[in-house]
Amino acid sequence: MGKNIMQGDMTNPFSRDVLEAEILHTARRLDEAANLTRQAHLFAALRDYGHAEPLYWQALKIKEDALGVGSLEVATCLEDLAELYEMRHEYANAKALYERAVGVKAQVLGALHPDVIRSAKVLKRFTACERPDRTAPSAPVCDSAAVN
Repeated sequence: MGKNIMQGDMTNPFSRDVLEAEILHTARRLDEAANLTRQAHLFAALRDYGHAEPLYWQALKIKEDALGVGSLEVATCLEDLAELYEMRHEYANAKALYERAVGVKAQVLGALHPDVIRSAKVLKRFTACERPDRTAPSAPVCDSAAVN
């Protein structure tokens, strides 16, 4: 079984060079993900959801690969995608992504952290206010009173 790069011998210049190259590569990938997210936000703001969606998914994949599926950065990407689906009135997709985001945040921050509570309130809106009638896509999911 091979050693994790982080467990290498840092007194060995080769190990240090490999680690530095890996850190640089990861930083570049995270910069790429941040740029993709900014572009996706712009497209979403312009209501060009078809262009925004794949950019959000690409950013999510990069962050999952670089940081692991249990990172707060991944949770933020999941919420970005969920908001996009909510704007597109794809409530089942939005709810599933919000559920994943709340799960990650709760695992990292603890269930009583304010960010977890805020995200859980958003998720509660979907759980409490799901509409059986999907024929009126422009109707709101629920009123703001149901979120409290």
